[in-house]
Amino acid sequence: MMIQGGLKGRKALKFLCYDQIKGEYLYGTPDSPPDAEAAYEIMKEEAESGNAYAMHDMGKIYSQGIFTEKDQQAAQEWYQRALSAMLHVEGKKSQTYLEYRIGKMYQYGLGTDENLTEAARWFSMAAGKEHKHVELELVSRILGHASTQTTRIYARPSLEMLKEAMDKANPELNAEEPLWPDDEDELAKICGLR
Repeated sequence: MMIQGGLKGRKALKFLCYDQIKGEYLYGTPDSPPDAEAAYEIMKEEAESGNAYAMHDMGKIYSQGIFTEKDQQAAQEWYQRALSAMLHVEGKKSQTYLEYRIGKMYQYGLGTDENLTEAARWFSMAAGKEHKHVELELVSRILGHASTQTTRIYARPSLEMLKEAMDKANPELNAEEPLWPDDEDELAKICGLR
């Protein structure tokens, strides 16, 4: 068995089981209502056993006050543990999805200082392996958008403004071939909008 990001065998099964069980307790099923307390306990147990994704989930729980009071210090501690575990795993074997997640942590300063250069480095590694979300993340960072949702909404006007600014900034460069196509459909594909 192999899942997104290259997880294989038992690790893939454990990841899927954790994610599925967490989801069933968080959101409920057709046969049972959500159980926030059980979801919290499952995530905490997994996090304490070394599951980096569960550690990240615990950071999110404390950061957003899900099932508990907001506690930014506890959130950062869980995020630090998650980032450390992710970097450790990545050091042993490169995994595309993990590279993407590490990039997101640096992007938003989760468990570390916000570092967009480091985030872009991790996103670039994952993009080189064609992770489905990374290219849009990179375009979003280049355009200075706060989120990929913003990029999906404003990419075309932002690209037009960027092109105009670049053309005005150095007229000598206007003779060079542009790095982007003039075809709107091709631009939309590059930006992940189509």
